[in-house]
Amino acid sequence: MGQRLGICARSRILGFWGMGSGHNRAKESKLRQKGYKLDHKQVKSWWTRFKGLHKIVDFLLHECSGFGWDDTTKCVTAMESVWHNLLYNEDGNKWKYHND
Repeated sequence: MGQRLGICARSRILGFWGMGSGHNRAKESKLRQKGYKLDHKQVKSWWTRFKGLHKIVDFLLHECSGFGWDDTTKCVTAMESVWHNLLYNEDGNKWKYHND
């Protein structure tokens, strides 16, 4: 399948959250049954990326003030001033880890 899926859609396709080495192969098998052509390394890579993104979203929603979740778009939301306070220091320069 060539379609891009959001994090939530992918997690529903995978069907469960645990991810030890045996789980990688189980998820690979489950994805093949659904028509995806991913090998063990691709599944592990996807899972590693997913965990990193989940940590960021979890941090924004639970550790930072002013962030919310839009269930329609499945995105973190905040007013522009809240994003600015997160991304820029007191001098108005972007923090080094927020260069894009």
